Amino acid sequence: MQPNIEVVTNDGQKFEGTPKQVVRQMRNTQWGAPMQKGDWMDEVADRVASMTGRPCARTPVPFLKDLERAKLVTIQPTAG
Repeated sequence: MQPNIEVVTNDGQKFEGTPKQVVRQMRNTQWGAPMQKGDWMDEVADRVASMTGRPCARTPVPFLKDLERAKLVTIQPTAG
């Protein structure tokens, strides 16, 4: 089981859970997001790749790390 993390977006939204849960929560907050988490990740990954010039991962842990490298989120382990 993956440890819980807290992810904070640049606009202050906070998400907590496993990386998979965090990605799902992030998708659920976006108005008009695709129904499938994978489709949403593809859309975000394409935008991040356009911004950074580097490919963005499409699985939860590397995806979140790529968002952090692009300075779109910060990731912290949670206590407990």
